[in-house]
Amino acid sequence: ANAFACGRLEHGRFVSLFYFHFDTWRRRLRFCNAGHPAPLVIRKGGSVERLEEGGPVLGEFPGRHFADKEVQLREGDLVVAYTDGISEARSAHGEEFGEPGILRLIERCGVISAQEFSRRLVEEARQHAGGRLKDDATTVVLRILDE
Repeated sequence: ANAFACGRLEHGRFVSLFYFHFDTWRRRLRFCNAGHPAPLVIRKGGSVERLEEGGPVLGEFPGRHFADKEVQLREGDLVVAYTDGISEARSAHGEEFGEPGILRLIERCGVISAQEFSRRLVEEARQHAGGRLKDDATTVVLRILDE
């Protein structure tokens, strides 16, 4: 993907990417993060893990190696991936919604479906930004349920 982007993007242009594969049988998430806002794994007990392993944005560094990593997920875990349109949503005072906004929402919502959390996350970022987001707002949310 990086070689493709390096060969086609003009200097100064780049792409962030978060790639993952979820093995539902073993509940393992293998991922690579290329300059994207770090998705969060919120554990059932409340601890937070940032999925940062990978490398820089695509299209800027030809020949760059990108590492991957695997995390084990357990019942009750929540995985939240989002674009910078969510994290960089700014209030009228210039405050970013950011990771703190996501974590506040998790505290308030408790255990809800992944679909409902995704909907609320976009809505909270929009409200934080005064009703209008200036960039794309995409989320991918997984909730690990018991068998």
